[in-house]
Amino acid sequence: MRPWIARFVVAALLTAVCPAARADFSVLHYLRDRAWDLTDLVRLRIGLPKDPASAGLHVRATRLLEAGAVRFDGTMVGMDRRAFGVLHEERTELGASVVYYSQVITDVRHGNQFTDVDSDWSRRRDRGIVRNYKGWDDGRHHPFSLGLEIEFPFLPGIDIGLYPEELGDFVLGFVGVDLYDDDKTDVVKREKKEFKEEHRQSISNEDDFTFPQSFDDALAPYEYPNASAPATNGKSR
Repeated sequence: MRPWIARFVVAALLTAVCPAARADFSVLHYLRDRAWDLTDLVRLRIGLPKDPASAGLHVRATRLLEAGAVRFDGTMVGMDRRAFGVLHEERTELGASVVYYSQVITDVRHGNQFTDVDSDWSRRRDRGIVRNYKGWDDGRHHPFSLGLEIEFPFLPGIDIGLYPEELGDFVLGFVGVDLYDDDKTDVVKREKKEFKEEHRQSISNEDDFTFPQSFDDALAPYEYPNASAPATNGKSR
């Protein structure tokens, strides 16, 4: 293989897998995304019950190995992956293994950008962080997650968890692979690119800017009778 061909192949591979080889690479954004990927490994929340009937225990070691019964109505303070905030939750959970049922209603009171359900980052993919969910799981979309939650009447409870799947996203993120489509820098770039493509497509569609022939006739200048005759201002000679 000729040297210039080898250099071209190496450059192409670096551009494909190494973020630093890209023209739009930013060290600050790169390190920020890696830090957020690291926080995605953990959940740590304190439950402050509003309803005195709030109580329960839930133990989880993957989707198949879990059991519990929880009734909670109150405020959750802390972090669930990269989302930090204060959320009001009304939640009922009951079951074991694949027949574990959850019903969750969540209202964000205060939080960082990742608790905003209307942001580009949240709308890009269902993250399972701000949960409004009803179904046979916890609604977090991490079947291999581990967790322990204990809630008490009148007293603060605790909800802790680990997300082993996020470890792969964290490690591969160093070479530009985003498993969960959650690198904020790349999400923003993709949103801008898609917007530009949609905008360009709408402009290139000539039918959007072409009036039917009937409109052309209606908008044609009105021709007065005997337009070539000199004006008399209503006076006869």
